Amino acid sequence: MLIELIVICYDIVRTQLLGQLRASGFVRARGGGDIRDLNSNSENWAVVKAALCAGLYPNILRVDRERNQLTSV
Repeated sequence: MLIELIVICYDIVRTQLLGQLRASGFVRARGGGDIRDLNSNSENWAVVKAALCAGLYPNILRVDRERNQLTSV
């Protein structure tokens, strides 16, 4: 069925992404910074939407730390 294929593909992509994050040092296999720590903001939709926006639209704005404001690029 199509749904089963979608779930399998999702699981494959999730596994590959987690492997890349571990290889890059962003996620540890055990201890502090492991997979359980990654879900700490999963219920905070403002953080989830900000992360998606930053990933999908990089360089859409920048932080001007001198003026303490966001500037569109």
